[in-house]
Amino acid sequence: MSNKLSIQNLPEHAHIFNERLVRYVKGWQRAYKVQETVKLIDNKTFDGTLTSFVSDVFESGKYKKFDLLADLDVTGTPTLLTVAVEFSDDGVNWYKLTTGPFSDLSYGNAQGDVKEVIQGEVNSQYCRLNITTTGTSAAATFRLTSKINFSS
Repeated sequence: MSNKLSIQNLPEHAHIFNERLVRYVKGWQRAYKVQETVKLIDNKTFDGTLTSFVSDVFESGKYKKFDLLADLDVTGTPTLLTVAVEFSDDGVNWYKLTTGPFSDLSYGNAQGDVKEVIQGEVNSQYCRLNITTTGTSAAATFRLTSKINFSS
């Protein structure tokens, strides 16, 4: 029998003492998990009744990068759909990512249906999407499915 360790026997994370915080914090071993795709918004229709939506929270700290995959269908002439990628270090206080395209990531009806991928960097322990719309009604809608592909 071999005494060699295999990657599958090693933990994804360990608790490491942080001297500045004077407590143990979770430290991820990013090399163990290469990627994971999470569907944060599944076919939500923004129609005047539903004008905003905050996705479930995903624990993103073990990853370095992400790809935001957006699949947006437009019906009629709604005004604007805005996507905010938000990060949190504690799962309570949320901060909008404002670098690159994420500083003002929005879609209008003139763009029509959209399927695109936008790349970013993971900035904290937790991630979520916050969607807001304007100008929607029963005849003017946005329908959104959004996934995030996290990778180390």
